[in-house]
Amino acid sequence: MVQSNQFGGMSKDDPNAHIAYFLEVCDLYKINGVSDDAVRLRVFPFSLRDRAREWLNSVPSGNEITSFTQYDQESLYEAWERFKEMLRKCPHHGIPIWLQVSTFYNGLVSNYRAMIDVAAGGCLIVDKSQFIAFLL
Repeated sequence: MVQSNQFGGMSKDDPNAHIAYFLEVCDLYKINGVSDDAVRLRVFPFSLRDRAREWLNSVPSGNEITSFTQYDQESLYEAWERFKEMLRKCPHHGIPIWLQVSTFYNGLVSNYRAMIDVAAGGCLIVDKSQFIAFLL
């Protein structure tokens, strides 16, 4: 049923009408011990097509963000840009700034962590407030 009215993300598609229809269809299904939100989360990807589906598949999960690691041969700048892009793709990640800083720092290879510590005048994570660490 959901697939009969898929949202494609095109300018002619009405996202509000799609969501209204999607919620209406999801309300038809009740499963003992399963919340309405759980049903909606499982079914929602099937209600998308084309650009909307591509967008959904490109959004990193919170787990991908918090398990960030620097790639081999990746510069500090490239790692930072990739990390920021992950955060931009998932604007409602809910990860506090202090954890973002910690995740990025801990995901770096040791020689880049040492460079950041020198630039910060000591161990970035231990010695600096979360705000100053984020600015650095």
